[in-house]
Amino acid sequence: MSSERSPEVIELTFPASSSYVRLSRLAAAALAAELDFDVEAVDDLRIAVDEAVTLLVSGRHDAPITLRFLPSRTGIVIEGRCEGAEVDGFEVTDLVEAILSATADEHEVHAGPGGRRFRLVKFLNGGSGLDGDRDRFDGFGPDDLGDGGDGADGGADLE
Repeated sequence: MSSERSPEVIELTFPASSSYVRLSRLAAAALAAELDFDVEAVDDLRIAVDEAVTLLVSGRHDAPITLRFLPSRTGIVIEGRCEGAEVDGFEVTDLVEAILSATADEHEVHAGPGGRRFRLVKFLNGGSGLDGDRDRFDGFGPDDLGDGGDGADGGADLE
């Protein structure tokens, strides 16, 4: 993807089933490779997406999962959500938190009465920010799911 092209938003919606987690990993890896992430960063992103989407899927079968991939010249933001009434099975364990911290440059995970959501950020070439692109990535905010955005779930607030 040329740095001269305007950023695109790619959206993927699929049933909340573990059968489709692989689809999300493949989409993330393919897009990261297209954006010229190195092999290690592509693998990190694939792992982070796998963990985050698995959190959305766990215990859910009543609503679709929507992922938004927001590439920029400095990296990529991946947002995911599954709306609907909360069900058992959502827990951000210490292991999941450690995996997300090790594989994504920034992350947050929220669950509330309106559903579940996550946000992952991976910078190109170990970059340290989205430069002027951050305002563009206001997609699935805490208010979208009615959890108040208090970060009580252990995720890092990026707002």
